[in-house]
Amino acid sequence: MRGDGGCGEWRTTSRRLAFGECVAGMLACLLMAAPAAAIEINGRLLDAIRFAESSNGKMLYGDDGCSLGPYQFGAAAWVEVSSWRARQGRPVYPYDKRVFQESIARSYALDWLRMLRRDFVNATGREPQVMDLYLCYNLGFGKYRALGFDRRRVNRLTVSRAALVARLAQP
Repeated sequence: MRGDGGCGEWRTTSRRLAFGECVAGMLACLLMAAPAAAIEINGRLLDAIRFAESSNGKMLYGDDGCSLGPYQFGAAAWVEVSSWRARQGRPVYPYDKRVFQESIARSYALDWLRMLRRDFVNATGREPQVMDLYLCYNLGFGKYRALGFDRRRVNRLTVSRAALVARLAQP
């Protein structure tokens, strides 16, 4: 090997191998430096969360009655979304009367995911992966942040559900 002052400081004497090493090195650098693409918060993701949270709407009472509806909203999250919606000039609905109504709960879940994505990006400086977004949704943003946004610190059942959501949300 010798220094060549070109693509890389060192390369083999074989030009083909040196070129391949340079290309591979450049691609690796580009892939590591490229920011993650923003995840698409869409109907597939909402369907996947509904499936994971309430067995597709069959289990409407979770966390000993503290999470309700097809998207398993807690009252505090519903209030936070309502406050955000009010600031946006959008309709706001009472938790106890509308959390079970599919179309309203779905629109709240969509807004909640957007809010969680924003908070995750602000906290980490990077786009969340689907699993990260689901863990924020399921655990609560504050708890996932307290865990350092580290999936290895989350219980295995919740991580496996996050992986399921990621698989179901794929196009």
